[in-house]
Amino acid sequence: MRISYAICSHNEAYSLHQLLTALTRGVADKEKTCGTEIVIVDDNSTVEKTVNILENFSKEHNYITIYKRSLDSDFATQKN
Repeated sequence: MRISYAICSHNEAYSLHQLLTALTRGVADKEKTCGTEIVIVDDNSTVEKTVNILENFSKEHNYITIYKRSLDSDFATQKN
């Protein structure tokens, strides 16, 4: 089964860590990660803790992809 998660973030260390912990725990079994993807579009976070969380989770889980992109007051385009 293929499951995709799309997440928009900006300086959200606490909630981002909780969310990624829950999502990665759900696919902890290596066989279950087949086809699973988590895509995070980060609005150029400046809080070091948020940046570290993004880097650490993406290094630890090969199915997590991080894109850095400025929101520019256009949430619809960022979400798409």
